[in-house]
Amino acid sequence: MPFALKVLIVLVLIIMTFLIGAMIGFGVLGDGNPFAIFSGATWKHIFSYFSKGI
Repeated sequence: MPFALKVLIVLVLIIMTFLIGAMIGFGVLGDGNPFAIFSGATWKHIFSYFSKGI
């Protein structure tokens, strides 16, 4: 298998793992709708926590 294909597969797996983890964290631990992580408003709200100090 070519090196570039291996890198692409790893990147796709990382993105999928992040999204599944965010869905579990937001839906199960946060008692919200797991599919709300695909909403732009949710990400604005999440990033607002990190940019308050700036």
